[in-house]
Amino acid sequence: MKKKTALTKMHIAPSTVCYDAVAARDSNEVGLILAAVRKRNGYSLVTFSELLRHYGVDVSDKGISKWEKGYTTPSIYQLVAICHALNIKEGPSYFTKTFQKPALLNAIGQKKVAEYEMDLIASRRYQPGTEEPAKIDCITMPVSAGLGAFLEGEMFQQIQVPASSVPAGTEFGIYVSGDSMEPRYHDGQIVWVKRCEELECGDIGIFVYDDCGYLKKYDEHTPDKSQAEFFTDSYGVVHNQPVLVSLNTKYSPILISPEQRFEVVGKVLN
Repeated sequence: MKKKTALTKMHIAPSTVCYDAVAARDSNEVGLILAAVRKRNGYSLVTFSELLRHYGVDVSDKGISKWEKGYTTPSIYQLVAICHALNIKEGPSYFTKTFQKPALLNAIGQKKVAEYEMDLIASRRYQPGTEEPAKIDCITMPVSAGLGAFLEGEMFQQIQVPASSVPAGTEFGIYVSGDSMEPRYHDGQIVWVKRCEELECGDIGIFVYDDCGYLKKYDEHTPDKSQAEFFTDSYGVVHNQPVLVSLNTKYSPILISPEQRFEVVGKVLN
């Protein structure tokens, strides 16, 4: 009778271990790195949430905040999408920098990683990003969707976003501040704008009124008697008075006074 061969556990020398998951988790390594890269790219929690939707990740700004604070962690598929969204060429390994010792995968390990990626692609659980990011100028000072914010002396920074997320005709982006255009536009969101000097009623636009910047819906109505003379031309024709309307009904419309500077900056395309 043959003797049964005892199975022995494979011994791994401590010097070959290059990652400490417990230490990484306890220090919130992934969350801290994610927050730093997101901020470095100029994304608010809201805009980053919208960006991730283009990569198949449906997570709210609160969900991202939980990732960054270490309350929860993204799945491997979400982490791959995050890497594509933030243009992290190293992939998920970028999030293990602090607790990695300088040890690289050998040829066999690299081959296994490549095979695993191909398996994910074949199963349709992951699709690598092939889209070149679009570089768009974005005004760093947010336009108010509430009480108004100064829009003079525009300051631009260039940001990278998926080209498919930018509507045709976009000339620049601007961040939203406030809640008066809820539920369509949210605080921290980027709206894409095409410059123009006139809008149709119902268009969403960016405006300067009395030296304040606004994101509002454009409308017009017949001026009341006290204002009618200011909107009457030399032929005696009374023109409509511009009105800036909030989508959030708790805010009152802004009636444009002819005595104050009013300018249409552009039309919002998203």
